[in-house]
Amino acid sequence: MPQNSVHALLQSKDGYLWLATENGVARFNGLRFQHYSSANEPAFASDDVCCIAEATPGRVLFGTASGVVMLQDGGFSLVPGITGEVLSLQRESDGDVLVLTTAGLQRLHGESVSTVTLAGGALPGAMGPAADGSALVVAGTDLFRVLGTEIQRKGPLPRGILQIAEDAAHQIWTADASVVELRDARLQVLRQWQVGRELPGSRLESLRLWPGGALAGTNRGAAVLRSRDGVAEPVAFVANNAVLSALMDREGDAWFGTDSSGLFGLRERSIGSSAALAGESVTALAAAADGTLWAGTRDAGLRMLRPGGTTDQPAPQRLASDVILSLVAGATDVWVGSPEGLDHIQGVHVEHMTAADGLPDDFIRSLLIARGGTVWAGTRRGVAELRDRRVERVLTVSDGLPSDVIGALLQDRDGSVWIGTVAGLARWDGKALLRIGPVNRAAVAVASLFQTEAGTLWVGTGQGLFLLSGKRLLALNQPALRGSIAAVLADGAGNLWVRTAAGLLRASETSLRACAGQTTCGVSVRQFGVADGMPSVELPTLGYPVATRNREGMLWFATRRGLAFVNARQSEPNAVPPGIAVEEVRVDDSPAQLRSEIRVGAGRRRIAIGFAGLSLRAPAQVRFRYLLAGFDRDWSPWQSGSTAEYTNLPPGRFLFRVQAMNAEGVVSRSDATVTFRVEAPVYRRWWFYALLVLLAAAAGYGIYWLRLRRVRRDFETVLQERNRIAREIHDTLAQDFVAVSLQLEVTSQLLRGGATEAAKEQIDATRTLVREGIQDARESIWAIRAGGSKETLPARLAAVTERVDTAAFLVTGAYRALAPSREREMFRIGKEAFGNARQHAQAGHIQVELIYSEDAVLLRVSDDGAGFDVAAGAAKPGHYGVRGMRERAAAMGATLTVQSAPGQGTCVELRLIDGGKREA
Repeated sequence: MPQNSVHALLQSKDGYLWLATENGVARFNGLRFQHYSSANEPAFASDDVCCIAEATPGRVLFGTASGVVMLQDGGFSLVPGITGEVLSLQRESDGDVLVLTTAGLQRLHGESVSTVTLAGGALPGAMGPAADGSALVVAGTDLFRVLGTEIQRKGPLPRGILQIAEDAAHQIWTADASVVELRDARLQVLRQWQVGRELPGSRLESLRLWPGGALAGTNRGAAVLRSRDGVAEPVAFVANNAVLSALMDREGDAWFGTDSSGLFGLRERSIGSSAALAGESVTALAAAADGTLWAGTRDAGLRMLRPGGTTDQPAPQRLASDVILSLVAGATDVWVGSPEGLDHIQGVHVEHMTAADGLPDDFIRSLLIARGGTVWAGTRRGVAELRDRRVERVLTVSDGLPSDVIGALLQDRDGSVWIGTVAGLARWDGKALLRIGPVNRAAVAVASLFQTEAGTLWVGTGQGLFLLSGKRLLALNQPALRGSIAAVLADGAGNLWVRTAAGLLRASETSLRACAGQTTCGVSVRQFGVADGMPSVELPTLGYPVATRNREGMLWFATRRGLAFVNARQSEPNAVPPGIAVEEVRVDDSPAQLRSEIRVGAGRRRIAIGFAGLSLRAPAQVRFRYLLAGFDRDWSPWQSGSTAEYTNLPPGRFLFRVQAMNAEGVVSRSDATVTFRVEAPVYRRWWFYALLVLLAAAAGYGIYWLRLRRVRRDFETVLQERNRIAREIHDTLAQDFVAVSLQLEVTSQLLRGGATEAAKEQIDATRTLVREGIQDARESIWAIRAGGSKETLPARLAAVTERVDTAAFLVTGAYRALAPSREREMFRIGKEAFGNARQHAQAGHIQVELIYSEDAVLLRVSDDGAGFDVAAGAAKPGHYGVRGMRERAAAMGATLTVQSAPGQGTCVELRLIDGGKREA
């Protein structure tokens, strides 16, 4: 707790217990306190908290010396507009909250504040709840009933009223500093209680409505005031403490806030203990028909408890031993087993029997009185049947028993005797022994036997609880019911009470019977221990039986530190559903703010969710199950842990649901939920996939476009080459063939005319034309193959020019290799220009220059021939020389300039910028 002065208590709708202290407020879930003050919540300008009210579920208000602080949606905020120091808060039935301050009365509607003015302008001094959901306000000597905008004056009251409340019978409770009064609806005094007389202490501190009346807290304790008979019942639990506040929670438990001693919780214990046997190690119990309870102890002999009394009356002291191992009570007698033999007590007469009297052993482990008056005694060497205090029969392993070491004994409704041993179970039907097969082929030690009124036989063993079905023992695979089962009893209300080494368990018999033999058993089991009133949970070392039920229906259980009893009729299960709340979420060990949706960044690996089951009666026995919708296939098993962890969740939106189940098996009415959105990394988001698709499409289109451009370029190159070949054939070979044909015609005519010498000259001229044509054809073929040549551009141009006597070739600058495609195109352009000058210009001199500069390569072909009109020549049909050169230049990114005029020669210049750096 943050501080020990508890001024106010409130249980909110979700089940939390809220405490107002002088150092902030505390939230209690039954196991832990969560503290809120100015140290961790700036909304608390003052940590002195006087009062608490819940306007609507999840909206809690705290009155402080500096105003009203509101908790909503997990966050605290200071309500603006409240004037004065807050003295009291009172919720109205419509969800509004009246705020009583040193400045007057104000109403809080949502987050808006308005002033409430009473008739006469009197300043209110006290405020409390009314039966109809309104508020009672005392101002001076006037009483007002306030609900919304309706204010009714109810009549006069004495001056000095500090506390007021109206109960369900419309009776009004008032208190000043020293007197509590109960008034009727007309404000007439019905009863009165005064401190120092009916009430402890000297000053009243608090007044609260309470079941049966009201609870008055004073500076020296508290008392419950019963309106019916006027009795004041002191609450001994908080005696000598100044009680400032009190609360009855929804499970019926009482809580008291004190001035300096903190918080007290009070509930009626489910289990009582016998003061007469306090501290004694009780080993065996037997309930007689007359209501007497016989109790055997480890070293204090036999004790007798009379019905309806608390006095321990000793039994006769002439027993064989003070160590009692077993007990059984008849109508008028008692049989006592000890390590020294068997004692029979009838009245004041005690008869002792040992092995010398026919018993198989002196160590009497268990006893049974069967119908017909026979007595069965279990020992370490078999079981004996006695009739008229004489041994009539002894059964051992040789007769079919699983073992000679006897444990529990029971006679069923059919008259058969069930004999439990350390190696299994057997049944004696009066004629023969029937041995019950081992469980899972393993022998079990039978420690207890119990048959219900319906005939179901329950078998308690060292390995857990079993149900007999035919000749088979069916196990109950419930974790709480594993281990040693010392006793089983039914309470007549449908429940089985099971005594184990861990304490006392209660479960529905119907539910247990349904899950017998099943792989798993989800039956809810309520566990009772020292906190519930048991003097101890430890089992006696030896003894049988360790539990019994008397004629009044009380269940008695032996412990190593006394005798515990249960009034089954008053031990009603807690049917109030527990609350459930998610208290924290941690992402990679860092706390996350609780919101309607929590975003988890990409790359986060671990999410831990903490939750609480809000059952203040038995918080440690609350169990949980949870489900992460969108990830888990089904609910988790019920478990006691209050944390769920998930690692490496995939991207997406998840809804976490958790339920609570109290110790009685009652499940929370609704789930606590929290939503997560796990963000995907960049490479797993939809727009990233879309971008990849677009990039792939763009890359595919780019490849397609590059391929198409290459195909087009290759096609254009082939087309240009075809055009060039066509031009060369047209301009050279075709003309040469025409000239040869003409020469041959002239030669033919000369021969017919007999001009032999002239014909010879014509033949020589024709031969020359043929040689020139052949040479031109070879040059055309060489130009086609030049693309694959490894010779440099200067070498190729030199090879072309050196065959012509009137041509000259000049290289200037430092040679650098160009891209093969560029050198090939430059060569073809140069050869085309050179061929045009040679064939058409009738030039006396042709100059070919190749100039290498830092950022360009210049190819110039010039002649002193006839020249031509460049514009007209380019447009002339059937002539493709200039057009082809321009096309080649444009394809390689170069500039072609043709300068010529008739009679002025021709100059063709090809300039390639950055020739050594730019690719074609």
